[in-house]
Amino acid sequence: MQWDDSKNRGFSSSDEIYLPVDPKGPSVAEQKDDADSLYNRLKEVISLRHQYEDLKASSPLTIIHAKKGSYPFVYGRGDMVLAVNPSEETTALNKEDFAKKEILYQIGEVTLQDSSLCMYPQSFVIMKSEEK
Repeated sequence: MQWDDSKNRGFSSSDEIYLPVDPKGPSVAEQKDDADSLYNRLKEVISLRHQYEDLKASSPLTIIHAKKGSYPFVYGRGDMVLAVNPSEETTALNKEDFAKKEILYQIGEVTLQDSSLCMYPQSFVIMKSEEK
């Protein structure tokens, strides 16, 4: 993501830069005031990584559901369960791993009821254990 609309999209004022920049790509300046922008979504996810130990890179990763040509892709990080559906199709999956979980964060439309997860096209979810 570029910084702004200035010369070399804010990376350098030099006439010769090492790597090209995308003249049509999004910039921080364009996205910082849009709550649904890629820039702000990334800030939210980074904030969650700081809040929850299970979302840090040192937390063990467990594959819960991965089937070639099938979504969602579901994995665990400590007590958290994360799922992604990058497809254009709505998908559903029943797993005991979803029981007693609640949605902490989502992108796109996702529903969770008991052990059933429904993910609409191009969606992502982070689930955590229900508060007691």
